[in-house]
Amino acid sequence: MMSIGSLLVGGLLGIASLCAFFLNIFVLIVMIKGGFLASGSNVMYLMAFNLLVSDTFQLSVHLLYQAPVAVLQEDIHPPVDIDLSRVGGFISLWMWNNGGIMLTLLSLNRLVQICYPEFAWMFNRNKTMLLCATVWPCCLLLTIISQYILPCCEFVVSYSVYSYAYRAVPNTTNYSLKFVDTPSNFLCTVAVLINYSVVKVAILSF
Repeated sequence: MMSIGSLLVGGLLGIASLCAFFLNIFVLIVMIKGGFLASGSNVMYLMAFNLLVSDTFQLSVHLLYQAPVAVLQEDIHPPVDIDLSRVGGFISLWMWNNGGIMLTLLSLNRLVQICYPEFAWMFNRNKTMLLCATVWPCCLLLTIISQYILPCCEFVVSYSVYSYAYRAVPNTTNYSLKFVDTPSNFLCTVAVLINYSVVKVAILSF
């Protein structure tokens, strides 16, 4: 049931999501119109563009579904038989995985460019475009495994916690969290920390 608290929290979530969404759209337009993705530009912009696209899709879920249900404190049921909390959770998890891999690739690119320029061929334009194109289906497959192939548990939009949650099954191991989501998040985080730590040490030693 909607309350003053849910109206305030959900409203703030909606306003923040709206501002971030339009800011992302603005930056994406600038990158396209400004030639940042053109041949000859730094390949880092290709990865940053993909990262922003992922983030924009996730913000769309926040804006169009998470904020409204946070205000209403109940799920929204469309005329057709679709569980929007599951759809929103799926899209957000896919984009989250996408973002994690893209951030890892960006950190690896910085490591190569600054510390190991002899391996810069790893990030020429064609290879970078291939990497970016590969990330999307790979993360989609990872999300499908987490959401639909493993027996438990689904990642959904939860209005009660104003965020996301796993739809747990009593006395059942959360295989999705334990074997897919946590390990992938951990590996991406560790890789980013290591890469940027090496870059920082190298810069300080110049």
